[in-house]
Parts: sequence; structure tokens; C-alpha cells
Amino acid sequence: MNVDAVNAELDRQAAEAPNLAVPFRVTGGHFGNFEVDVPWSRLSSQSVVLRAKGLQVSVEPYDRLSKIDHLIGSITDEQRSQKVKEERIRSIKAYDDYRKQADSLRKLAEAEEQTDSK
Repeated sequence: MNVDAVNAELDRQAAEAPNLAVPFRVTGGHFGNFEVDVPWSRLSSQSVVLRAKGLQVSVEPYDRLSKIDHLIGSITDEQRSQKVKEERIRSIKAYDDYRKQADSLRKLAEAEEQTDSK
């Protein structure tokens, strides 16, 4: 068996599996060698045994708190942005209401002027 190919496959799998439910991520590792015992005559009743020798795995802790803080910050920013948008909509609606009232008062004043001038 090609140990270099196994090491390359382990590196690939470690790089592609960053979201494991463990508090660390694998940054590297390799096998020195391994042995496989296959009980060919009793394969259906006995286990295949794999012995790994010289296994070295390098890990580093996830900075999960930083990711959580970033997520909370994003949510807070989105909420703040949403509040600004809602306040802007309220301001626009209030301005529209003010203009409608002003137009109504202007029309009422014009109607009174026409009545007074007759």
C-alpha cells in the first residue's frame, strides 16, 4: 500500500472537513506505516484489523467564540440597519401625512377666500 497516497488523502480530507463538531481542526498529520490483518477464511465472522504505527496528527483549537462574536455582530448590524430603514419609512410616511394635511388646509383656505370674496 502506498503510504504517501494515504497521507495525501488524509491531508485532503482534513482540509475538506472544517465543520466537524469538535473544538479543534486538524491541520496536518501522517502515518509512519500500518498493517492490515484480513481473516480471508472467516471474513464474515471476524473483523478486519488495521494497526497504525507512527500516527501523528496536528490540531489547533477553533476560535469558536470569535466566530460567534462575528455572527452576533452581523445580526446586530442587520438589526440596526433594519431599524434605520423602519425609521426612514416612518419619516417618509409622516412627511406624506404632513403634506396631505397641508394640501387640505391650503384647499380649505382657498375655498374660504373664494367664499369671502363673493
